[in-house]
Amino acid sequence: MRGISGVGCSLADYIYSNIDFSADRFRKYLSTKASDGGLEPGKLVFLDDFQSFGASHGIEDIVGDINRDYGPPTFNLGGPAIVALVNAAQLLHNRNVLVKFYGMVGNDSIGNDIISTVSTTPVNIANYKVSNGVSPFTYVLSDPFYDNGSGERTFISNLGVARDYHPMALSGDFFDSEIVVFAATALLPNIHNDLSGLLKRGKKNGCINVVTTVFDLINDKKNQKNGPWSILMKNSRISIC
Repeated sequence: MRGISGVGCSLADYIYSNIDFSADRFRKYLSTKASDGGLEPGKLVFLDDFQSFGASHGIEDIVGDINRDYGPPTFNLGGPAIVALVNAAQLLHNRNVLVKFYGMVGNDSIGNDIISTVSTTPVNIANYKVSNGVSPFTYVLSDPFYDNGSGERTFISNLGVARDYHPMALSGDFFDSEIVVFAATALLPNIHNDLSGLLKRGKKNGCINVVTTVFDLINDKKNQKNGPWSILMKNSRISIC
C-alpha cells in the first residue's frame, strides 16, 4: 500500500458543555433570518459573520456572557480531517502504512496545542505547516438538555490561516498515496473551490478519492434559493461518507 494522505479541517475545539439554549443570554444571539450571522442550534457560523451580528460586543465578551456561571471550556483536537487521519493511523499502526496530514496552523499558542496533540499520534505531520497568523479554532456551545434531552451543539468557527491554505501546498507526494482524503474542505475555502480539480488529479494518479462533508456555509450564503451549490464532483473515482 502506498499509504494515505489527507487534507481538510483540523482545528482546536473549545467546548462549553452546559449552555442553556433557552436562556435569554443565548437567545439574544440567535439568527433571525437565513445566513445573517446569528447562532442556530446544530449549525456553524463563521466568527467574522457572528461578530458582525453582535457588533456591539467582542467575541470573548459574547461567549463569556453566554457561558456565565459555568466553568472554562475544554480543549479538544477537532476537525473531521485530522480526526479521520488519526483514527486511520492508529488502526494501521502495525501495518507499516504511512498516514500523512497536510494543513496549516498559526504561530500561536493554539497552534502549539494542536501540533503537540497531533504529535502524540502516529500521523505523519511533516506537511502540517506553521504560518504567521491565527490558528483555526471553534467555540463549541453544547446544550445537553436541548430538544427534550436529545442534546445539540452550535459552532462559532474562526478559519484563521486555513483561509489562506492553497492547493499548491499539496505537493506531488500527496497524490503518491493510494488513498487521498478531502475532509470538511468547506472550512478551507481555496481547497474547497478547487475540489473538482483535485479529485481529477487524484483519479489521474490512480488514487482512491474519499470525500467527507460538513455543511457548506460559504456556498449556502452564495445561493439562498435552495439551488445547487457550485462545487461539482464529476468523473471522479469517489466515495462520499
